[in-house]
Amino acid sequence: MKFKAITASLLGAVALIATMNASATLIDFEDRAEGENIIGTSYQGLQWNSGAGDMYTLNGTNYSDSTSGYTTLANALDGDFVGFNGFGTSPAEIAAIGDATFDLNSAWFTSAWDTQLDITFTGLLDGVELYTMDFAAMRETAQQVVFNWAGIDTFRIDDNGLHFAMDDLVINEAVPEPATLALMGLGLVGLSLSRKKKS
Repeated sequence: MKFKAITASLLGAVALIATMNASATLIDFEDRAEGENIIGTSYQGLQWNSGAGDMYTLNGTNYSDSTSGYTTLANALDGDFVGFNGFGTSPAEIAAIGDATFDLNSAWFTSAWDTQLDITFTGLLDGVELYTMDFAAMRETAQQVVFNWAGIDTFRIDDNGLHFAMDDLVINEAVPEPATLALMGLGLVGLSLSRKKKS
């Protein structure tokens, strides 16, 4: 009887943790049309054109210059389409619509043309800077940037007026806290020890 109660509790905890990631959104631009297309205002529930310039997508695997960071990024990930800041305007901003907020978990970046492109990322809430990070994007190497920034309404990308490419933006993915993971681990250890004693 005790074993069944422990097992049911443990399965409930595992199910709860598994559902924490159910609300994550992967923005990979694969539903975009061919050509260089501006990203619409409410694409994936975000405002893509609130900064100095507009955000666009293009097919990186079919891009005319295979040495570009667009091609590097598309070839590094599953899929063809990548996002970029049109006309190199800076800063580019991706913002929540209305009073909403979002959690920025990660994204992949390359420099579109320069060998190395220095970028400053900023997470804001109501115009107040909550997070900032400097990053060196490379043209020949796609790199994932892990943010785990919670409760922002604007993601600013400042590349000093040059071109970046980005893909596989992950937002609103719950990140289990270390204490939660530790408790679950202790529960599994306890469960295995209790089974050994009964044997």
